[in-house]
Amino acid sequence: MPTIQQYFQFAQLMQAAYAFLNTSSQRDAQTLSLRNADTGEFTLDQANAFLNTYQVVHALPNDASGFSATLFKSQSGEFTLAIRGTERLTSDPPDLADADVDIFTNGIARDQIISLYNYYQRLITPVEQNVAQWEVVLVDTGLGLVKEYQRTGTATGLGVLNPTDTLSVSGHSLGGHLALAFSRLFPTVTTQVYTYDAPGFKATPFVNDFFAMLGGATGFPATKITNLFADPRFEIIAGLHGLYQDPTRFGLSIPVVTEDQGFSIPGNHGKAILTDALALYDLFATLNGQLDVQTVTDILKATAGSDGETLERGLDAVRKLFQGSQPTATPVGNREAYYSSLLAFK
Repeated sequence: MPTIQQYFQFAQLMQAAYAFLNTSSQRDAQTLSLRNADTGEFTLDQANAFLNTYQVVHALPNDASGFSATLFKSQSGEFTLAIRGTERLTSDPPDLADADVDIFTNGIARDQIISLYNYYQRLITPVEQNVAQWEVVLVDTGLGLVKEYQRTGTATGLGVLNPTDTLSVSGHSLGGHLALAFSRLFPTVTTQVYTYDAPGFKATPFVNDFFAMLGGATGFPATKITNLFADPRFEIIAGLHGLYQDPTRFGLSIPVVTEDQGFSIPGNHGKAILTDALALYDLFATLNGQLDVQTVTDILKATAGSDGETLERGLDAVRKLFQGSQPTATPVGNREAYYSSLLAFK
């Protein structure tokens, strides 16, 4: 079973997928990308710790469907494909207008899954060798235009993975939906899947036929899947289509106590609030390896003052215990100070 440390580790990876990273960037440029308030949302200490652990192997910027993903490699040589979720409402990519609508209506983000499939094929194809690609085609039936998918395109290989290389997959929101799709398309190379506030898939012939068209499995590898979500919070996306109600189909689902963001956008669906919470869960688990998620949740609920101070007061309780005196309180809402104090324990 995955550990609390892994929940935090892959939360950072899903968050990093929103940053505009590339392999040619220098360390300072990557730090700035991770710290961008609209995309990466990393603090300085958090970004430095992350870049000390992970290398960007390849990054695909937004394509025509809005799909984007980054392939990371850890110091221990493990690969993770981190998939970007829906970007801010003011962004150009058609995440909300196309992929998210497709999830709500049809139960599957078809165009971005096509892009995901195509991207992986390029990753495992040798450099300069052509590989077949699926294309989205609009066909006039006489009654209107209908979207069809045809395997008529080609692209050149990137040669950064071997076909037998295994990898984990992580994603937030739409990115988590796509991470689940990857595990169904390529179950034999999927090590683990971690989703964060993600929607699931409808259990319909329409969805099953789509995966069959791409050569995917008949179901999801549930034993490899962990779904984490902010709870209890007002949400309309996380858990959609029964993701958290059907462990035999979608795997393990785990609620994580976070600070309520109210009804703002993205509100409780924001990526950073889950990572921030899991950073504190990770600290507790590092100090005591016997703790599980529920135990840490109970501790945080017991030590928190008001809801908006849950993480800061929980962290300060740990600092007081180990420093032997009353520490200066971590400023509420100051993520830079929060991570500075938290990472000092590691």
